[in-house]
Amino acid sequence: MIGSIRYHADSHVGLKRSQNEDCYSIVELESENASDEKRLVFAVADGIGGHEFGEIASRMACERLSRLQGQEVPLESARCETFLRALFFSIDLDLKRYAALHPECLHMGTTLSCLVLNRDSAIVSHVGDSRIYRLRGGSMEQLTTDHTFVQEMIDMGEVTPGGAKHHPLRNVLTRAMGTQERLEEIDVFSFEVKSADRFLLCSDGLTDMVSGEAIASILNGGKDLESTARELMHAAIQNGGKDNVTLVAIDVNASKS
Repeated sequence: MIGSIRYHADSHVGLKRSQNEDCYSIVELESENASDEKRLVFAVADGIGGHEFGEIASRMACERLSRLQGQEVPLESARCETFLRALFFSIDLDLKRYAALHPECLHMGTTLSCLVLNRDSAIVSHVGDSRIYRLRGGSMEQLTTDHTFVQEMIDMGEVTPGGAKHHPLRNVLTRAMGTQERLEEIDVFSFEVKSADRFLLCSDGLTDMVSGEAIASILNGGKDLESTARELMHAAIQNGGKDNVTLVAIDVNASKS
């Protein structure tokens, strides 16, 4: 059973952008019993659309999640999955309605990757290419799948993962929240959480600048969360900082009961 949950979040505009279109949200949910451990929602959003419009989209998405503060969200995994899927579709509709009323925002949108930590399980809800990783037993796994043209090409065997790193379409999304394209599907799934699991949510400003191997090495470096997050951010900036960088690092410890 999940005991204490520690986390550290950071966001940086990077070295090439004048505005930060990333956003993150951390929300504590209402527990069914006062004695229950905390249930937390973590999310990272990376706005698209240029100028201030991407910032509006990512902020609106995170603000909707922030409204969950103190609310009762289904605890059972299947019901929570259904709840999150409906919430994501609702956020997508809110963004589309806002853009319809503000024509200058017509091309705005955002990624949104969300992790809910329950008593002994986690639920992921995901659209776009902001990623969620899990470090368990020294091994890092990417839990989310990028919704990009290049990822589809990898899946079809048309390009290798190595070749995808420099492909001109590597950041072109096939799925995003709030765009004029119809959002037909949201990736939602649950899994068991184990003691000593470490999670990382991040925008592509990190993953485009720092290799998966380097991220795994830093996460597995034995440092506390704040030092780990600082090292990840430093690596992204030192490697060029070509985009906004946002990350949320999370540690899970076992319950003492």
